[in-house]
Amino acid sequence: MKNTKRIDEAKMTVTVTKDFLMKAGQFGTPEFFEALEMKKEGYTLVERKIKKNPDKQTYAELTYGKMKSVIEGYWTDAEVRKAKLDEFEYIKRWAKTQTAAYAKVKS
Repeated sequence: MKNTKRIDEAKMTVTVTKDFLMKAGQFGTPEFFEALEMKKEGYTLVERKIKKNPDKQTYAELTYGKMKSVIEGYWTDAEVRKAKLDEFEYIKRWAKTQTAAYAKVKS
């Protein structure tokens, strides 16, 4: 079970997830009645903010085609290039049997 709420009695706030707030907005759900009870007791619901890593390295628009282009352009020797492309195709086939296939190929 996920920890969906954190109670701060000094500030009279309850920090909840976005999912909890969405469910609390739907009449008849258990979250709706729980939120209603919290508000009756004087608590304010606050959405939990996720801390983002500003140093996270991303690979926007990196596709298999672009990976292949890099391999083709990096090695000038035809034999080495063919061997690397064969290895790339092998890794792509292997990754299809794994979870998070794209991430495995990328690494």
